Amino acid sequence: MIWFLWPGRIYLEKCGESELRKAGECFSLAGCHELAADVYAKGNYISECLTACSKGKLFEMGLNYIKCWKQNTTNECSTAERSDEIDKIEQMFLEKCALYYFEIKDKRSMMKFVKEFNSMDSIRNFLNPLCCLDELLLLEEEKEYFIEAANIAKLRGDTLRRVDLLGKAGKFKDSANLLLFHVLAKSLWSPGNNGWPLKQFKEKGDLLRKAKSLARNDTYSFYEIVCTEADIIANEESELITVVNQMITSERHNSVTGEILSARKVLDMHLSLRTKYYWKEELVTDVMKHSEDMIFKNVSIESLVYVWNIWKDKIVGVFESLRCLETPKVNKFRNYGEFCLNYLGVWNWRDFSNSNPIFGLLYPEAEWAKNIDKRSYSDPDRKSRRRSNSGKLASIELHQLVSAAQRYWCSEMVSVGVMVLDRLQGLYDFPIQNCDVIFYKSRALTLIYEVATFLLDEKILKLRHHESESLLKYN
Repeated sequence: MIWFLWPGRIYLEKCGESELRKAGECFSLAGCHELAADVYAKGNYISECLTACSKGKLFEMGLNYIKCWKQNTTNECSTAERSDEIDKIEQMFLEKCALYYFEIKDKRSMMKFVKEFNSMDSIRNFLNPLCCLDELLLLEEEKEYFIEAANIAKLRGDTLRRVDLLGKAGKFKDSANLLLFHVLAKSLWSPGNNGWPLKQFKEKGDLLRKAKSLARNDTYSFYEIVCTEADIIANEESELITVVNQMITSERHNSVTGEILSARKVLDMHLSLRTKYYWKEELVTDVMKHSEDMIFKNVSIESLVYVWNIWKDKIVGVFESLRCLETPKVNKFRNYGEFCLNYLGVWNWRDFSNSNPIFGLLYPEAEWAKNIDKRSYSDPDRKSRRRSNSGKLASIELHQLVSAAQRYWCSEMVSVGVMVLDRLQGLYDFPIQNCDVIFYKSRALTLIYEVATFLLDEKILKLRHHESESLLKYN
């Protein structure tokens, strides 16, 4: 098509600016796209100029033209004069260039064009379907859209990044709660951990101090809750009275997480073989008051069963929250449901009101999730499939979560209940010295019967045959 080159030069040299379009057409037909683009640009033929750049893969050249046109418009203070049509033309060119670099896996060059898109919405609409979450997150943060950036960090399973972004957005309460969630889940389910008890890890103390610092920016009541929960999760060596006070503070602030975790810690202290039990040789008329008083002073069989009842009643609440997730009653047990999700290291990707809520697993290989069919892992939407395949947050649907969580809490309830029964049985077999043995053993048998009957009769536990047989020996 070389013969089109000379007519183009003639139009350019003889006719000047009046025939720039025709000169550009000739250069374009001759395959001289760079020359055509330059001629079109001089005539302000934007669409034709960018078409020539596109045909010749002169992407950088086209980008420079766009920047220049925008700059000229800004300098002339006539932004309103730029028509929607021009914006569309430029946007189409930029998207085509960005897609080209995406397909050849040159994301650095891709982002040069993406950053020139005409709006943040157009950037999101382009990057999201391509699953370029890392690039979008950086851009959202750069433009100070911190909430949007935090939502992307959530999809990526990057809790600590999301904590920082929520903090930058001034969402200190959400940020502090999220940090506690991260530390709790990591203490229980990070690789090598199989759940309770809470484990230590290198940065745990620093993260809990940061949670307290974030909470200080909210109300004093919230700050006190976070401090209490953080101290419980820290799981440092503590006296019984300290943990009991944490349990009482949690109850006062209606902190289900604090109540359940501290009650379990107090229960573990009672079940420890090193714990020395005491006995009051008189009939207790107010068992609850006696247990509350006794637990601050000494450990007794009454206080053991008292704390067991606190803990198991809370876990029954967790079962109720799981049972009601798909019903309007979810709000009644919301605190228990949130505790359950946090404890298991689960993020709710969609609100409970959504017809098909999806939940992300922070630790997909956690012990409680091992019975979930990995082939049935799903994602919030079709494009998220690539996210989980890229090592992002794995996910499950509501029915999978409920089933796996029920199995876990059933196992926990039975396991802890049997430990309580074994401890009571041991105390029955070897009575405390200098006590009324008949009276002591009668009370021990009563408590054994009470605990065993609950485990056998509670329908939510769905005991297996060998578990029922094992419990019947206590009844």
